[in-house]
Amino acid sequence: MQHNERRTFRAISRLVLLACMVGICGITVEIGLCTSSIADDTSPYAGMKKGSINAVMERAIRIDRTDFELAAQVEITDQYRRPVLLKDLESGHNVFFLVDQKNKITKVILLIPS
Repeated sequence: MQHNERRTFRAISRLVLLACMVGICGITVEIGLCTSSIADDTSPYAGMKKGSINAVMERAIRIDRTDFELAAQVEITDQYRRPVLLKDLESGHNVFFLVDQKNKITKVILLIPS
């Protein structure tokens, strides 16, 4: 009888230990997810799309084979927040950009290679 009690106690102990380990892992994953979403929200590129320019037209930009019209007050800068002219954008440039509800680009950030 004592032998069976030991086996039962060991089995229960292992289950409790396993449950604790799973709980700790779950908490760790949850904390990691919260931390990464906070980091993403504070990024200067939060909510922006990333792409590569294929073509620049008078009032539109083709990014990753999709044409986007430019909003009337579009803001174009480089990653250092220096103003960039539309005519200075070229095919192959990598950019972050914001699109409004009308699918017009309101902001473009040109990524200059270091």
